[in-house]
Amino acid sequence: LELKLASGPTCEPELTGHVFVQALMVQTSVLGRGKTPGLSRVDEGLFEGPIERLGVSGGSAAFFKLHLKPGSGRPRDYFIGKDLSHAEDEVTFYEEALALKRQPGVAGLGPLLSYTLEYAGVLTNTEETSAGEKKTEL
Repeated sequence: LELKLASGPTCEPELTGHVFVQALMVQTSVLGRGKTPGLSRVDEGLFEGPIERLGVSGGSAAFFKLHLKPGSGRPRDYFIGKDLSHAEDEVTFYEEALALKRQPGVAGLGPLLSYTLEYAGVLTNTEETSAGEKKTEL
């Protein structure tokens, strides 16, 4: 696929390079739409609780402030949580990316996967609400 770019609004486009597209089909057997049992899990004991809900920005999924317990080797606020009930498509993508990262050679996708957010798995933690405490999957 040739890539032609114009250097200005009135300039004639010129050949600046080529784009190579590679497709890869990955078959997953542990994930199912709307089901959370097969997902990677994060140990609740790594985080302090209860978790604190942050504002919703543009979408419908709530974000949560997470605090790692001391001794993790990372900053206390390194991770942020997203309400899993509004992120099923995203979690499927990140589970598949995590599985690929664990494979030797990752089918040539290593450099591309390095640009994804770090995903550790699904965390179940306690959220304080006006009605009391409830377990939330992030």
